[in-house]
Amino acid sequence: MLMRYMTAELQPDSGVCQLTLHPGRRRGSSSMMTVITLSEENRILHAAFRMGGRLTVSVGFSSAQAFTPVLTVTIKNLHGLPIIRASNQFVGGFNFDQRHNSGTITCAFDKLPLLPGRYAIDLSLGDSLRELDTVNDAITFEVLPADVFGTGKLPPPGSAIVFWPAHFSITDLDQARESGRNYQPSAVSHQPKKGGSVLAGS
Repeated sequence: MLMRYMTAELQPDSGVCQLTLHPGRRRGSSSMMTVITLSEENRILHAAFRMGGRLTVSVGFSSAQAFTPVLTVTIKNLHGLPIIRASNQFVGGFNFDQRHNSGTITCAFDKLPLLPGRYAIDLSLGDSLRELDTVNDAITFEVLPADVFGTGKLPPPGSAIVFWPAHFSITDLDQARESGRNYQPSAVSHQPKKGGSVLAGS
């Protein structure tokens, strides 16, 4: 199954896309986002990432008016189904109080749980009150197969959209019955006490 993924044809983008004149910009948006780049742990631009690896999304922006940036990154499959959505508005600890006219805001996914395939990223930049600039399908990237389970096997293509570690256990029915027969709870007797209360004793 791993080889079926690895032999699939890959045509990734270059890992960088200019956004100033991007055709996916929503009508009425301010053209604040200027460029998006994708990189790994080594900060080298990539358009293909291994399962379970790190994906860093960096977005350059420029605005005539200073604002407190809120970036929303949505990763979706090529059927348009949103799979991962991250925003520094609801991910705790990343509120940027200082106002900025320009800069680069970065969103990092440490352990990408996506299965092999091609994905697209939607971007939205604004402040805590509203979205100011939105670009759909800002960039695409490829997720490459990796032996994340240590078995050389992956879910069949199309059977799931993410992978996740799991633990399994099994209990033999006969052993469970035997354990039940061997279990002897301590005897508890209930004796009425004066006044109508109950006294428990062994």
